Amino acid sequence: MGKRPALVHLREFGLAAWTTGSGCIAPRMAMALLRAVQSGRSAAGPDHADHAIAERRYDAFLPLETLRNDLSLIHVLHDAITLTGLADMGPLLPLLSSTPREHHAKITQTAHTLLALEREFASTHPNRSDPKATL
Repeated sequence: MGKRPALVHLREFGLAAWTTGSGCIAPRMAMALLRAVQSGRSAAGPDHADHAIAERRYDAFLPLETLRNDLSLIHVLHDAITLTGLADMGPLLPLLSSTPREHHAKITQTAHTLLALEREFASTHPNRSDPKATL
């Protein structure tokens, strides 16, 4: 999930997928979210259970996506990956400034929360594409 209207775009406008930044932190949840949305718009009509599952997964991404929107899409994701310990992203490339340090604690907390949800999800749902798996 990379854009706030992602669910609407898939459900109402028929887009096939979306790009995701936060999926770098929670890839299994991002794919399960996509599958839940796709399942909920099947030819048989909308499945409200799938919509509820998709909404819960979507909500898990919102705190990090909000920080990305508020501060910087690139900087926050770059810092989130480093601050969670997933990878050392190194310094930002020239012509990009770093996120001010006063935001690092919030980015760290938010990214760690999403990563914990991802790890819990992955441990309980080894088949990451199962649209019926709940968050």
